[in-house]
Amino acid sequence: QMSQFEYVKNLENSGANTLSSDCIDIKFLKPNAIIPEPIVNENGKEVVELAFTDRVHGELKGDVTVVVTSNDDNPLYVCLLYLSGSFGVVTNFFTNGVQRLENRNDKIASGDGTVLTFFSEPATEIFNLPATYSILKLIVSRQSFDVTSFEMADLPAADKLIEKMRGDNDRTIGTIKQNNAESGTADAWMTRTILIRNPNPSYDANYKNKPAKFDVWKNTAGGVFLEKLYLG
Repeated sequence: QMSQFEYVKNLENSGANTLSSDCIDIKFLKPNAIIPEPIVNENGKEVVELAFTDRVHGELKGDVTVVVTSNDDNPLYVCLLYLSGSFGVVTNFFTNGVQRLENRNDKIASGDGTVLTFFSEPATEIFNLPATYSILKLIVSRQSFDVTSFEMADLPAADKLIEKMRGDNDRTIGTIKQNNAESGTADAWMTRTILIRNPNPSYDANYKNKPAKFDVWKNTAGGVFLEKLYLG
């Protein structure tokens, strides 16, 4: 699964049929916000920081709407993949996965315009990590395509790592299947990868002790793993 996850994460088109990266625009809007969250370039990577402050059942969460707008005069097919920090891939960010934008200024919003709720992974605070990271992968093509083979559930959380992993030895690496009904050959396409960073508000750079919730976690299925990790 990690191998397939890396394949999807690194998917790009370096051939002559690459679409220009400015053929599409993407914005991240928090509820009631007019100005989108900035997308910055950090060492060649596009990064957007979504600082969460609300909590649900003790877990940090935040709401955001992702809007994709065409800057092209011709039809484009777009898909937005969500790659979690637990090696899962979600392909239905947009209704039906892949959506067609007819012309310039045509747009599509995640969840039919409703807000999406992102959760900071519990392990981020438990293990005192600086932030939770996930990835949004935008795929744009002149032709319709299928990415359902990319869909993968998250791997088990840290307290489940000690349990037997599933044996999907027959899983194959997914590929984009293009629908060539409109043309006899594959047409131009491109990808854009955006790193989502959710800072850990309780991060302690001088942290040297065991996790605050260690006494709870040591009684789970992953307890043996955690004891070896923190107590040697």
